[in-house]
Amino acid sequence: MPLATAIAVFAFLSLPGWILAADRKRPIWSYAAAGFASQFLVVLLGALIALMVPGGMDVRWTMAVTLVLAVAAWLLRGSASLAWPERIEPWSIVVPALITIAAAALTRGAIDQRPDGLIVHAWFNADGFKHLGHVNGIANYGLPAQDIFAGGGPLAYYWFFHTIPAIGAKLHGDTPGALIASGLVQTFAFWLLVYGLLRTAGTSAGWTALFALLCWLSPSPAGFAALLARHGDIWAVATEMDITTMYARLLSGSLPFRLSLYTPHHQWMLAGLLSWGLIQAQTERDAKALHLLALAPLVSAGAVSTLFGLGCLCAYAIMRLLDDRIPLARRAGEIAAMGLLALSVPLIFHIVGPGAGQSGLASPIFEFPAYVLPAWQRLLLAAIALPLLYGVSLIGLAGIGRGWKRQIAAGAQLQMLRFATTLVASGLVTLIGVSLIDNPRLVMEFQLRDALLPYLGMTIGLAWLLDETDGKQRFPRQWATAATPFLALGLATPVLDSIWLVHSTESWQVRIPADDLSVLSYLRNDTPTDAIVLQYPALPFVKHGVDTWAAILGNRSVYASPRATHFQSETQRMEQATRYFSGKGPLPRGQYDYIYLSRTLEPQSYDLLNRRLTAAGGWRAVRCGRNACLWKREGLAA
Repeated sequence: MPLATAIAVFAFLSLPGWILAADRKRPIWSYAAAGFASQFLVVLLGALIALMVPGGMDVRWTMAVTLVLAVAAWLLRGSASLAWPERIEPWSIVVPALITIAAAALTRGAIDQRPDGLIVHAWFNADGFKHLGHVNGIANYGLPAQDIFAGGGPLAYYWFFHTIPAIGAKLHGDTPGALIASGLVQTFAFWLLVYGLLRTAGTSAGWTALFALLCWLSPSPAGFAALLARHGDIWAVATEMDITTMYARLLSGSLPFRLSLYTPHHQWMLAGLLSWGLIQAQTERDAKALHLLALAPLVSAGAVSTLFGLGCLCAYAIMRLLDDRIPLARRAGEIAAMGLLALSVPLIFHIVGPGAGQSGLASPIFEFPAYVLPAWQRLLLAAIALPLLYGVSLIGLAGIGRGWKRQIAAGAQLQMLRFATTLVASGLVTLIGVSLIDNPRLVMEFQLRDALLPYLGMTIGLAWLLDETDGKQRFPRQWATAATPFLALGLATPVLDSIWLVHSTESWQVRIPADDLSVLSYLRNDTPTDAIVLQYPALPFVKHGVDTWAAILGNRSVYASPRATHFQSETQRMEQATRYFSGKGPLPRGQYDYIYLSRTLEPQSYDLLNRRLTAAGGWRAVRCGRNACLWKREGLAA
C-alpha cells in the first residue's frame, strides 16, 4: 500500500511537467526532469496558498493544486497532440532499479522489528527519525508546516520535501512506510535522471550504465584507510566504524551512495538542479513553459535544503554566465531576479531570518568543539584531503579537460560539458572555501552537502575520456590501467558501509522496547491528532541520546524537545521537563494532554513518577506496561 501510494503521488505531482514535456518525442529521462521540476512548483504554490488560508491547509489539498497546474499546462500546449516518449533503453530502467532495490534492502536491514522491541541502526535512527517527525507534523497539522518537536509551534526548518511523503501518510496512515516508499520512488527517478545526463553527454548506453553505477557506489579510499587504521580487522571496521567520517577533521563529505538512503530532501534538491541542467541542455529554446518550470527547484531551494540549495544556486549562476546563447545583460538580470526570489522563499516561511533558524542552533544538538587550527591551515588541509574524499572519481576532471580541448560544437553536448564543469567548480570552491568560516558545525553541514556536486560533475566528465573508433566507444587503456587499482581499493568503501548500516554494534543502535512501542501505538491510533505529550526531552542519537519517540513513532507533538527549531524560546520548558523527569521538580507549567513515562528514558525515576501521578489525581493511566506508561489528563475528550 505505501509503495503503490508513493508511486501514484509521485506521478500525479509530476503530471503538469509531463504534459509540457509531451509536446514532442523525448527520451524518458526528459520526463523525469520535467516531473521533478513540476513537483517543486506544486509544493511551492501549495505552501504559498496555505499561508493565505486561515488555520492552514490540509496537505491533501496539494493534489488540487497539481490538478489546476495540469489543466494550465494542457492549455499552454494549445492544439499540439501528445507525443509518447522515445523507445525506452533497457539500461535506463535496469540501473535505477538495481540501485533502488539495494537501497530498499539496506533500509529494511537497518530496521529490525523483534518480539522484545524495535532496533534501528545508524543513521536511520538520527536523520531518519528527524524526517519521520517532520512528516508526522505536516500530516497532522497541514501546511504551512508546524514544529511537532515544540508543541506545534512555528517550524524553522526546510520542510518542502516532507510534504510529499506527508500526502501518502495522510492517505493511508503509515508514516514510516510513506517516507521510505517515497524515498525509494524518488531514488529510481533520480538515477534515471543521472543516466540521462550521461547519455546527453554522448556516452553509449553500456558505458552510461557503468558510469552511473560507479557514481552510486562512490569508490572512496575511506574504506581502505579504515582497514589500515584497524590493522586489517575487517569485521571491526564494518561494524564499529562510520568510515565516511575518516577525514572529518580535514574535510567532511557525503557520498552519493548514502544519498539514496536517509537524506531524501538533499537528493530531491540535487534532482531539482540536475533537472534544470538537463532541460537547459536538451530542450529547444521555443519550449519556454518548460524552461520556466525548470526554475522552480532553484526558486524553492532555501525551503528544500537551505545550505545545499545555496550551493545549487551558485552552480546555476555560473552555468547561466557560461551560456552565451543569450546576451550577457539578460543573463545577469535573470541571475539577480532568481537570487531575490530564492532568498524570499525561506524568509516568507520563516525558515531563516530574525528569530528563525538561528534559535535552533542554540540547541545542545548543535554543540561542536571549537577549531584549534587557524583558518589558512584548515583551508590547506581541506584542499589536500580532496583525493582522500573523491579517490578514483577525480579522473573525471581529465575527461572535462579533454572535452574542452575537443572544442565541441554548440548543442546538447556543449551544454552538458558546461554543466559538468559548473558542478565541479562550484562544488570544489564551496567545499574548500567554507573552511574559512569559524563555525565547525556550519562548515561540516556545508561540506557534507556540497561534496555531492563534484561527484556528479566528475561522473559526467567521464564521457569525454572515451575514445570512439568504428562507431564504438572505448576507455583509453592508459587511464584504465591507472584507475583500476584505485577503483578496486575504493570499492571496499560501499561494501564496508553497507555492512555497517545493517550490522553496526550496539553503540550505533537505538532500541525501543516492546512496552514503549505499545504506548506509542496507543498514542498514534487512539489519541487526537492535535494532542500534546509531555515526554522526557531526550537528545537524538547523534548526541548519544535515544530521541523523542512520542513525536517520531507516536505521531504526536511534544511539549519540549532538543529538536525544537526555536530552541531559545523553549529553554524554560526544557529545563522544567528535565527537572520533572529526574524526579526533582513539579509538573511543568503549560498545556499538554498526556504524559509518557518510560523506564528506558528515565530509569532512576520511572517508578517514583508513576506513584506521584497516582497519588496526585487529575491524571489517569490509559496504557501501561511494566516499563512504559501513558497518562491522560482527566476530563480530556477522547
